[in-house]
Amino acid sequence: MDDLVSTEWLAERLGEPGLVVIDASAHLPDAGRDARAEFEAAHIAGARFLDLDTLKDFDSPVPAALPTAEQFAARIADIGVNDGDRVVIYDDSGVKTSARAWFIFRMHGMREVALLDGGLGKWRAEGRPLESGAPQSEGGHVTATPGPGTVRSKPEILANIGTAEEQLLDARKDLDRHLRPYRGKMSAEQLSMLEKQYLERIVLESAGLPRLSLFYMR
Repeated sequence: MDDLVSTEWLAERLGEPGLVVIDASAHLPDAGRDARAEFEAAHIAGARFLDLDTLKDFDSPVPAALPTAEQFAARIADIGVNDGDRVVIYDDSGVKTSARAWFIFRMHGMREVALLDGGLGKWRAEGRPLESGAPQSEGGHVTATPGPGTVRSKPEILANIGTAEEQLLDARKDLDRHLRPYRGKMSAEQLSMLEKQYLERIVLESAGLPRLSLFYMR
């Protein structure tokens, strides 16, 4: 399975044994959105809700630290994933939270995991099947193993400042300052669109690429 799959690919295989679809939507605190409530209102048929905020190391003093192998395996098994499953992850978030989930899955050894190109927005726009309600799934079993994802520690970053052996990119965004003049003047949907456009511009300018559209824009 490729790292990125199309809505057509998923629609043709939806419901196949061993294929698990996961909604990894999460939103910034000031977005005024409830990812779980939105999932229960409408999601891709058969999808499980990840609740990305639970996929972290709660024992770490660092906010949103990556989960340990044991924490990852337990959480993913809770939503019914098993060793050997193919996993497709999507989101409906302006900050593309499915990418973080995909990285964590890969880091802990799950090879057959892909992102859904265009996410829920493209799926919905194409009139593909949605369902509502809370997910019902039996528990699974996952064995976390080291995968291809790599993370640099603080000491490694400090050392790299001196050696410059690796290129460090700052992917932070001053989103609140950018959106502040528009709050109260635009709808939540318009603010979400503006947020997506701002994110796209920041990423592309940082990478030195032409300003092309990387995401499906509703």
